[in-house]
Amino acid sequence: MTARRSRVTFPEYADRWRASREFTWEIETRRRIPGNITHHLNPAFPGPIRAITTTDVLEWISRRLAGPPATPRSSMKLYYDLFRTIMNGAEIDGLIRVNPCRAIKTAAAFRGLNGAPRWIPTEGQVLDLFEVVPKRYHAALWLGAGQGCRIGEVLAIEDSPTCIDLNRGELHVPAAAAVRHPRPRRILPQGAQGRLRWHHRPQLAAGGALAQHLSYYGVREVGLVDATEREPRRRIAKLLFTDQRGRPFHDRRWSEHWTRWRDAARWPVKHGTFHALRHFCATTMLTNGVDPQHVQRTLRHSNLQHTLSTYVQWLPRSERPINVVSTALRLALPSATTTPTP
Repeated sequence: MTARRSRVTFPEYADRWRASREFTWEIETRRRIPGNITHHLNPAFPGPIRAITTTDVLEWISRRLAGPPATPRSSMKLYYDLFRTIMNGAEIDGLIRVNPCRAIKTAAAFRGLNGAPRWIPTEGQVLDLFEVVPKRYHAALWLGAGQGCRIGEVLAIEDSPTCIDLNRGELHVPAAAAVRHPRPRRILPQGAQGRLRWHHRPQLAAGGALAQHLSYYGVREVGLVDATEREPRRRIAKLLFTDQRGRPFHDRRWSEHWTRWRDAARWPVKHGTFHALRHFCATTMLTNGVDPQHVQRTLRHSNLQHTLSTYVQWLPRSERPINVVSTALRLALPSATTTPTP
């Protein structure tokens, strides 16, 4: 690829793309597409077309859907389809090696972005929550904010090697206890089961909180039906978190406690759920440069695409070098006056 072709910007190519194809369009299409390119695509991608990455595209979609002002989903889908078509042309013309939209499954991306966090607590707001929640439940907050656990997973944690191994610094995320049923019943978890090692500081703090909880508060033995295997069976579970009367939490019982704590910490009513701690965990790691694949494993998302599409707004942006290979091999590049040897 010549130096000139490598410097072609998206607006330059989009203008050529439009001019070469508009003779085949209907009158309405001729009127609409130039405006969409000028007002929606060019401002988003003003630089070299070959530098556009999949993450850049996902960030653009996410910003537009989140606003303000928020772009209607149907309109954003229209702009994205136009952008993808132009990038297909650039790939065919040899300006880019691979269309960055190729890695994006449109339906999944828009569905994932629809699940992007509506509210994420600040560090101060998380600390406010710790101030109002009784200390016997602080380890539960650590698991949410420091380990990204869901509330069902937290309430299912037992004092058992199948769940926690403090000596090795491991947390085996358990199958969730059914918090939507008044009878304790262990069910399959949301997302993939996994083993988490406490590599980073927040996880080490969560491990310390668990050890302290076990030392101060111990466990409560509760009979439950284990439905995670083919044949459900009743057994005794040593649960870390129960109410003060030793009863396991179901959805209504947990909600009564959480509502009081949420209001006391002045968290928003609509989005101030325990799940907001999971969002805090994910965005804190991403904004501090933790590898997205590690964040995916921590959250136990089934694939990296889900993590990126949900938290793309919090991915750190930086200018990355492009010509690293040619720079490394610059001594092997022939000069303009060198005659190749047969």
